Amino acid sequence: MKQYIPFLLLYLLLMPLYYWMKPYPLRKWTGLAMGLAGLLWILFLPPMLGDIDTGLAAVALVTMGSSLFFSRRRYQDHA
Repeated sequence: MKQYIPFLLLYLLLMPLYYWMKPYPLRKWTGLAMGLAGLLWILFLPPMLGDIDTGLAAVALVTMGSSLFFSRRRYQDHA
């Protein structure tokens, strides 16, 4: 059970970001930054810090960054 707590906390922090961040440039650059941060985390940090699985958090960052980037036009008017 202890291994799922960091993922749950990260999920609770990132999901409001997905729904409340509306400006196109902000969604684009935040998505790119989060995806890059997650990839760098996977490459350069150890997979475990004590009992905490950091690889899970890195995958969550990459996933959230890509979803922000690919849905960056979600709140634009389609006139």
